[in-house]
Amino acid sequence: MTPKCHSLGVLTGLAAAVTSTAFAAQIDVITTLAPLNSTVGSGVNGVNALTTSQTWTKNNDYFLTDKVFIPNGVTLTIEPGTKIYASTSDPNGTPTNRADDKVGSLVAARGGRLVADGTAAEPIVFTSVREWEVANGVDSPFDADAAVGPAPTATDAGLWGGVVLLGNAYICHLDGTTGNNLGNAVIEGFVPSSSPSDDSDAPALPDAIEYGFDSSRPRDDDDDSGVLRYLSIRHGGYEFDAGKEINGLTLGGVGAGTVIDHIEVYANQDDGIEFFGGTVSTSHIVLAFNQDDSFDFDSGHTGRHQFLFSIQNPGFADGGWEADGIEGTTATQPAYDAAFSDVTNKVLKAGITLSKPIVYNATLIGPGRANTFSAIAQNFGQVLTEKGNYGLIFDDYFNGELYNSVIDDFSQDALFLRDSANKSTGATAAIAHNTIGRFGSAVNPQADTATAAGTITAGGDIAVTVTGALVAGSPLTVNVPAITGDTAAVWGGKVRAALAALPAINNDYNVTGSGAAIAISTKVNAANDGTLNIALANGSTTGVTAAPTSANTVAGGGSASVTVGTNSSYVTGSNTPNLIYNAISSAVLDNNSPSNTDPGYTAYTRDGGNFLTAVDPRPASGSPLLKTNGATLKSGAPVPVDYRGAFGDYNWAAGWTKFSATGVLQGAGENTGGGEPPFADIDEDGVDDALEVTPALVALGFEVGTDDTALFASIYTTDAIEDLVTGNQMIVQKVGDQVTLSIPVFRSTTLETFTPAPALDATFTGAPDKEFYRIEIPTAE
Repeated sequence: MTPKCHSLGVLTGLAAAVTSTAFAAQIDVITTLAPLNSTVGSGVNGVNALTTSQTWTKNNDYFLTDKVFIPNGVTLTIEPGTKIYASTSDPNGTPTNRADDKVGSLVAARGGRLVADGTAAEPIVFTSVREWEVANGVDSPFDADAAVGPAPTATDAGLWGGVVLLGNAYICHLDGTTGNNLGNAVIEGFVPSSSPSDDSDAPALPDAIEYGFDSSRPRDDDDDSGVLRYLSIRHGGYEFDAGKEINGLTLGGVGAGTVIDHIEVYANQDDGIEFFGGTVSTSHIVLAFNQDDSFDFDSGHTGRHQFLFSIQNPGFADGGWEADGIEGTTATQPAYDAAFSDVTNKVLKAGITLSKPIVYNATLIGPGRANTFSAIAQNFGQVLTEKGNYGLIFDDYFNGELYNSVIDDFSQDALFLRDSANKSTGATAAIAHNTIGRFGSAVNPQADTATAAGTITAGGDIAVTVTGALVAGSPLTVNVPAITGDTAAVWGGKVRAALAALPAINNDYNVTGSGAAIAISTKVNAANDGTLNIALANGSTTGVTAAPTSANTVAGGGSASVTVGTNSSYVTGSNTPNLIYNAISSAVLDNNSPSNTDPGYTAYTRDGGNFLTAVDPRPASGSPLLKTNGATLKSGAPVPVDYRGAFGDYNWAAGWTKFSATGVLQGAGENTGGGEPPFADIDEDGVDDALEVTPALVALGFEVGTDDTALFASIYTTDAIEDLVTGNQMIVQKVGDQVTLSIPVFRSTTLETFTPAPALDATFTGAPDKEFYRIEIPTAE
């Protein structure tokens, strides 16, 4: 079979395709070199831009061998089921300058639109050319090697660029001196220059990669950059240079008129999705095994998001979120502070908005709390934990809100407040009604603010002293005096009483046991989530001394050195207001769960190398994520549901994602026996909750959370019933329990006049629900 393809890229790249026998058929040059901006005298040279609106169809394979731009006024439409394969012209080496590399990427510039509207049955796929080679069994001329494949895996990233949308919506990009908002910026991952250099298609015009608003591009928060739906973006994130890499999906100043729904980014070398300002909202996002942050919010982004799922790759991973409130032109804190008329009270200057995404129903899973950042091969550079593997990283006055979500299995804390002096968040940041899962490991112990010291006397003859700071991984010494004359049980009781009365122990631990046995374990919501594991044997009795029962045991008296468990406040840094937990009292705040709560997924396993082998993120029947099991929920979600996290009874990521195709992501999808309809219906009245909040149904009295079945009576009107009657049919409505169907009969002796005859009556008991009966008289043939 001769493979088919369309090729996108510079003309010299197409020449190689034509000379290849594997690509000899169906070559169609649909990209030409043209200025992105038609302004006369702009000095633009060598930008690959589509000159007219066009459609890519699923019966062809498309190849991106370089950056291709969709300019202002042009729409690129991609049919469901279409596959786009991308590459880089460079080998997997480490050259000193890759700023002008030819890297397959698709960029919708300001005013351009990308309509990639796939379906669950036919998703649109952007991926490495290596996937095409494996599927077709031949090498392509579009990568640097002469081999077929190999098929990229979850650890293969940076094999091409990514997908970029740029719009005219609000962004916050500050002047570093005045603190005023510049309003526009240049997107990261591409290097602008005043003229082409080594590569004839270098994006010489800054406007090609600018986003936001300026004098020539008025601010439009409802800007429409297109439709992305059921789209899978795989193995991208090419890194031009340190800190100059491309996200899987980059959104710069993208407006609320853009539709982004059911998106996967799989194994990207940089972030999964990054929002640079903009007002776009998203739903049903899957970010799997990306090597920097999963989600990145920046530059005053203010969209609303629901059903976000991310899981990170062991080895290379930063935060589940990195979230910055504003973006300055310098890296110094004063540049950010200048955005405020009153930085102490966080009162902003006019025209400046902090990032405030409002997120419901996210499931953020780390690379495993035992993650040790084992090496993963990179194409160039190493992103590798520039900030650390925290669930959430807040920075530069981030003001976002997170509700009804799950943060779990990261190797460091749930929340890292990166700035000092309470500058990590804005005045109204919120983290509430979330489940705080499992965090930290022996390799990355969490800090603890509590200390313990003191002496207490129990029974007048026992003094127990606890010394050492209650710091994860640090030794804690319990000193117990040798006592003679007491039985083991009496001795043990005195020691238990002494420990329980010591405030430093009593505040955080339960002291239990019977006889000589003493066990100290964590209290719910305590500052330490581990168990002290003290099991003191009985003391000296008359003629008998018991042997220690464990390494942390003393017999008769002496010292026991124990290791303190990890901190359950799960917050690094200080901030006002407190988020998740109060750092001093460790009290749970804002209806968040106690720390170290197991979310109760349907399936969740990792292998000996900490790599995920199976995950079914739907809550199991006893899961604390379910409202029926006591989970409190914050109201106001775009689609009300009765659970925390991204999934309910069915797995909406099943079938159309690569993550699902690998078999690691498990769980039944919608309409495949998952037990949930393909819409949210928490009141089980048969009406989509999203419809129940529309003005039309609200006007009829419909309400989410209320069984509105009775309101259906108003739908069956007399006029509606009469409209159903045809020439040979009659419809009768049941009234009460008994149904009487009466068919009028007329008789005649002359066939000219008819008089009434006894009717044909049928009486029977109807079903308890509303019913209609139709009497149909067959038409004579």
